[in-house]
Amino acid sequence: AVALPEEGQHLREAGIEAPILVLGLIQPEEAWKVVASRLDQTVSSIALLEALDREAGSVSIQVNVHVKVETGLGRIGVEPHEVAPFLRRARSYRNLKVAGLFSHFSAADERDKTFARHQLQLFEQTIREIQHAGIELPQRHMANSAATLDLPESYYDLVRPGLIIYGLYPSTEVSHSIEVKPAMTLRTGVCYLKTVPQGTPISYGRTFVTQKQTRVATLPLGYCDGYKRALANKGEVLIKGRRAPVIGRICMDMCMIDVSDVPD
Repeated sequence: AVALPEEGQHLREAGIEAPILVLGLIQPEEAWKVVASRLDQTVSSIALLEALDREAGSVSIQVNVHVKVETGLGRIGVEPHEVAPFLRRARSYRNLKVAGLFSHFSAADERDKTFARHQLQLFEQTIREIQHAGIELPQRHMANSAATLDLPESYYDLVRPGLIIYGLYPSTEVSHSIEVKPAMTLRTGVCYLKTVPQGTPISYGRTFVTQKQTRVATLPLGYCDGYKRALANKGEVLIKGRRAPVIGRICMDMCMIDVSDVPD
């Protein structure tokens, strides 16, 4: 699964032939991207169904769609009481195949699973209503990383682990029943280097002030690149084989490190 059609296109270009589901919604005018890369697409609106059907029909192929059900995340998805008629409508398009029905947890990574189980009950109720309406059920999926660890009753036909694939637990409150190790490396270079005197504040909020003359390197990397803001004043990077501490807050597209102990 990917977030955007462009990510699916990159995987196709890399030789991946397996089904690829775009979990994010797209605008109807972007339907051609899904068709061109032979992707599966999340749907929550009639407008997108119609656009996908037109594009698929223009090249005589069939596109798989997965219907998203809104059970409590407050983001995208068909309301539970509208799912049965939406599925019936989706199945009426000649160039579309309803391949999946899914929802997404909002708080499965919390110790208290009350709301997660409430969402699960809503999804189960939706499934029963679909069956009662005599509509054939497609593949069902709901489990994210946290639910994969803690809620086996949410496995259904597929699971969608995300963070744990990269070796990260979704929170400190989930079970560590599966041992994971970080599998990602983030690489960048130094874009600016300067020496500042004692008493110099670094980054937003002046949360770090130098205690001595310090050599500061700026990296063109920030939270927009996935480098967590929580690493402010506690993260470390490797530069020339030496550990250098992150100093100050992580900016959107930059961060600063103390390289005073790193040789030229």
